[in-house]
Amino acid sequence: MPPPGPDRRGAAHSAKGASRPAAPVAGSCRGNGNQRHHHAGYGTAETRHAIQRISQTPHSGNNDVKTWKPDILRCLAGTEKAWFKFVVACEDDVRAVLRRASEADIPPERILIMPLASTRDELNAMRAQAVEWCLRYGLRFSDRLHIAIWNSKKGV
Repeated sequence: MPPPGPDRRGAAHSAKGASRPAAPVAGSCRGNGNQRHHHAGYGTAETRHAIQRISQTPHSGNNDVKTWKPDILRCLAGTEKAWFKFVVACEDDVRAVLRRASEADIPPERILIMPLASTRDELNAMRAQAVEWCLRYGLRFSDRLHIAIWNSKKGV
């Protein structure tokens, strides 16, 4: 798979769709220089220090060992600049997010919960419940503004 490239807004996106600053990176997240993680791509301690914002979206519903990298997420969480967004469909998903976040030392106050929805009606049906889960578990809410505005219209 080719390394991530810039999108039309100038941000680079990984193969999994998470945005990150467009910067050349070498070394592992731990900064030992022996490995290269294109999918996380936050490189050396100097690179991580220069990063202003990291937005990482681990896939909450995917238990595949290929996509869940707690060591990399732990490293990112340690920068105190990373926020972690999880898409959830039910309260069991939220509890699973909390278990996984604990495994990667991600503090709950840096977790955003986004309701699973692909239409405005689905979003409206899920929004209040997702907010309730956020309040119950001390998490933050992230809306799906593009769906609220344009519904399921493609290409916007």
